[in-house]
Amino acid sequence: MENNISAINEYASDLQAFLGSKMIETEIQKYETFLQSLFDDGSLRMIDINCKIDDKITDVLPTVTSLGSVSIESSFPLVFMKTGKEIKAQNMSCQCVPISSINDITMALQSKFQFNLITGCCFSFTEDAILVQYDYQRLLILKEDGTLKNEISLSPSTPIVTCCSLTREKMWEYKDQLVSSPRGIDVDKNLNIYIASNGNNSVVVLSPDGKQARKLLGKDDGIGRPFGLAFDVKKENLLVVNFVEPAFYRLS
Repeated sequence: MENNISAINEYASDLQAFLGSKMIETEIQKYETFLQSLFDDGSLRMIDINCKIDDKITDVLPTVTSLGSVSIESSFPLVFMKTGKEIKAQNMSCQCVPISSINDITMALQSKFQFNLITGCCFSFTEDAILVQYDYQRLLILKEDGTLKNEISLSPSTPIVTCCSLTREKMWEYKDQLVSSPRGIDVDKNLNIYIASNGNNSVVVLSPDGKQARKLLGKDDGIGRPFGLAFDVKKENLLVVNFVEPAFYRLS
């Protein structure tokens, strides 16, 4: 305010000084009115707060365990925010894939294999078809078009577990009385090998290198003439197909 008055006196003309003084006077009247209202409504009065505790409160305190409780409640905000991406996503149409049923499944013959006496099959991780030709004691590795890619000879009747590559390279062999008439085989996520030993009613587990083996399940566990097994790597369940009653087992 003081700076404004000094500037008017130094630089303003008489008319400007008159108008400026009127504006300053108006502002002063506003402040004066505000200060007067503080006096009138008692806002500037000094207030002393005194506290006096009744002597009888001591008769109540021993029975009081709590003066109350404090709770916090959360509610949804009154203002909601939506980004441009969310609004755009809401405006986009949702395309749902219809659920198919078994009636929608169709098959088309691709090729036939000119082999017989096949007693088992599977696919390798290289997507080659592997056929078990039991009477000839061999594995046939076929290409997708059915042509022979490789052949692996098996040990006749002797209960030997052989690990070999798809190029016929023998990795290791396991031979022991623990395995008798093996009928099924599978591996877990750690490449441990599970064997359905039909001849002695058991399931045998081998280490990935074939150097360690032990009887995992037997008659007391419900194994009876097992003809096959499968290991669910995701759920770590072992399905054993007994001749009489299949059973599920879980790693523990």
